[in-house]
Order: sequence, then structure tokens, then C-alpha cells
Amino acid sequence: MEESPHRAGGGPAGSFAVWALGCRVNQEELESLRSQLLSRGLREVPFGEPADLTVVNTCTVTAAGDSDGRQTLRKARRSSPGGRIVATGCYAQRDPEALEALGVADLILGNAAKGDLARYLDLLKTLPADGAPTPSCSEVVMGSRTSASLFLPYAPGWAPARTRAALKIQDGCDEHCTYCIIPEVRGPSGSRPAGDVLADARRLAAAGVKEIVVTGVNTGSYGTGDGAPDLARLLAALEAVEPLRRIRLSSVEPGHVTADLLEAFARSPKLCPHLHIPLQSGDDEILKRMGRTYRSADYAALLAQARRVRPGVAIGGDVMVGFPGETPARFERSLAFIEAMEFCYLHVFTYSPRPGSPATRLDGAVAPAEAARRSRKLRGLDRLFRRRHMDRRTGDRAGVLVEERRGEDAVGLTGDYLRVVTRTAAEPGEMIDVILSRPEDDRRMRARAAGAPRHP
Repeated sequence: MEESPHRAGGGPAGSFAVWALGCRVNQEELESLRSQLLSRGLREVPFGEPADLTVVNTCTVTAAGDSDGRQTLRKARRSSPGGRIVATGCYAQRDPEALEALGVADLILGNAAKGDLARYLDLLKTLPADGAPTPSCSEVVMGSRTSASLFLPYAPGWAPARTRAALKIQDGCDEHCTYCIIPEVRGPSGSRPAGDVLADARRLAAAGVKEIVVTGVNTGSYGTGDGAPDLARLLAALEAVEPLRRIRLSSVEPGHVTADLLEAFARSPKLCPHLHIPLQSGDDEILKRMGRTYRSADYAALLAQARRVRPGVAIGGDVMVGFPGETPARFERSLAFIEAMEFCYLHVFTYSPRPGSPATRLDGAVAPAEAARRSRKLRGLDRLFRRRHMDRRTGDRAGVLVEERRGEDAVGLTGDYLRVVTRTAAEPGEMIDVILSRPEDDRRMRARAAGAPRHP
């Protein structure tokens, strides 16, 4: 890229920008791509500024995700009219023809090919440098799914500039929920070897990361059929990594929250008391139509067990509105169940038909305006849950991992996933003790320092 005579709208030669849409896995994968580009001597600039190379890691879990991907790629082209644009990720995997027809990307890499991004830099040099590309000058590379393509490598010596970092342990999914296209774009479940996971955790800890977020496409299925240890045993091994202070677990499907996993929460001093367990619906008929393997009573029993084993655990969930067959009565039944579960927060999604998924063949479509109304109602419930969680914690002592400074304030997270603002001189990476004093809004709490910062 440095040798290209064509400059990206006046930007520095050899510059790149990156952007990821969607899930935490996409964010983690983009870090690998960043490390590869930095190791090649390219210089990173903020996304939206002129760059010789821009990489967009797309999402396709909903139609909104597709739309965001197209808008982001167009923004990249406007910012860098003569630069090279690479589209990768799940949208690029599912419908490369649509992205090719968009006439923006010079290179479209499927999920199995994106780990080899650095190999294609020479190809990008050979493409016509005559301003905005046309579909005829774009290249599509899908690649073959291998273990190496599931878990993207980092450049030697790479270290993140953050106190928290994602650690990907798993990819793919075998659940095949009727609304979901992810098994088709990510493939079957695959687990990363435990030795590689631990080596990466040590690398992150040595670089100053204090909290790792253990993540995957279907994180709880780690080890299933792969000969790797199960998730609970992997977490136990991660606890021995020093000087790591915290381990946070990302979303885990209800069927994978085992007794052993809950016991790990009860005994671990490092595992954050925070579980995200997708629900999707509180109505049993809708759960059946979705292809989910549990019913509302199973889910309620699981949450009750988690709270018995680990008192004070913060539990969040995913819920979907507007799924085919969700009549007003079924929505109200689901709403009442969700209210009874007393979550700490909700992630609310509106059903989005995914071409090729079985749900597109179901009857009982919900009108968009009605789905939007239901979504607003559940988002209001999310705000109520968040405020109740903060009210319950007001006056409590808590440990906060400082992530950033904003003027005289430090901002960070508690173990139970509360974002806290504190007037203190503590720097990013320090753990501080605070007294949670009051909610600032429905997303953040104010706190006062309860003592000197702990040694990082």
C-alpha cells in the first residue's frame, strides 16, 4: 500500500482505518486485522478520515445490520474516494453479490478468508486507481473454513491499548434457531484449543489487560465434540493467569448454563458476577416456533438456581419482538414473564426476516408498526430494570476497574456490569474501591472513592 502512487483524498500514504459492526466477536476479529496491518508498517487513522485502506467487518444478523454495513461502506468511500475499501464479515459471507453490486468495495472477503487480509494487499495495489471503484473491478474471495480461519492470528508483539479485551474461544453455532442465519455464515461450532486460549490470555495480561471478556458466537458450547475441556474447566484454568484481575463471560445460551458453570461463579474470586442468558420470548408457543430448546418454566428455574448459587449475580437477557405468530395475547404473556424475571437489563431486538431461514416460511407476520410499538414497550422495561438495579446497589461498596478518564472523573465498570463515574485521580488499569452513591441516568452511576486505589 505504501508504494501506491494514488493518494486517498490527500491522506498519508500507507494509512488505514478499520470499523466493525455487530457482535463482540466481530470487534475481537477486527483487533487481529489491525495487528496485521500495523505489523506491515501501515499507519492507523480514525475511521472517517482519508485512508489508503479501509476495512469494514460487517454484520448480517438483522436487516438493520445489512443496512448499517452498506451505509458504513458508502461512508468509507466518501471519506477516501481513491483509497482501497475491503468489506468482510458475515454480510460479505452471506451476500457478496449484493456488496459487489453496491459498487463500493475493491475486495470482498468471506469469513474464512478475512484472516489472510495481509496476503491481499498486493492484489489491492493492482486494482485500478481511478476514483470510486465499479463492480467490475472488485474481487470476491470466500476461502475455505479451517481452524486457522476460525481464530484469526495476531501479529507478534501486538498488545491492546485497553484495560479490557475480548478473548475469542469459540466460533460457529449448531443451534439452528428458525430466525437465525448465523450457522450458515459462521458454520458449525468449533472450539479453540485450550492451550492457545491460555497463551493468548497470558499475552493480554502481560500487556496490561486487567479484564478479559471470554466470548464466541455460541460461547457456552465451548468444548462440545472438540476434545477441549468444557467451559467451566477452561474458566478455572484462566483463573491461574496473572496478573489478570477479572474474567467476564459473554452471552451463554440457557442450555449451556450447567451446574458446573454456576459452581464456577460461586467459587471464583475473578469471575465477574454477571451472566447474559438469551431468552428471546416468554411465550412457550413462540419459543417452539423459534426452535428454542427450552420453555419459560425451564428458564425461570435456571435464573432461580443462578441466584441461589451466586447471590447478587447480575443477569441480562436478549428478547425479540414481532416474531411470526406473536399475537397480542402471546406478546402480553411474554411481557408478563419478562417483568417477573427481574433482569438487570435487556437487549431488545425486532424480528428481521433473514433469507434462507425457516422463519421466513411461517405465517402470522406482525405489522412493522406493531412490532415497533412492542419494541418501545420492552425498551422502556429495560430502562426500568437498569434503574432498579442501580437503586438496589446504591450505598454498596464495589470494586471498579478504571477504563478511561474524563476530565477530573474516572469511568469504569463494576463486576456486575454497572458503569460508574467517580471523582478520583486513578488512572486506567487501576482497581479502586468506591461507594455507589446515586444513579446519574439509566446507564451510569455516580460513586465516591472509598479508599486509595489498589495496586494495578
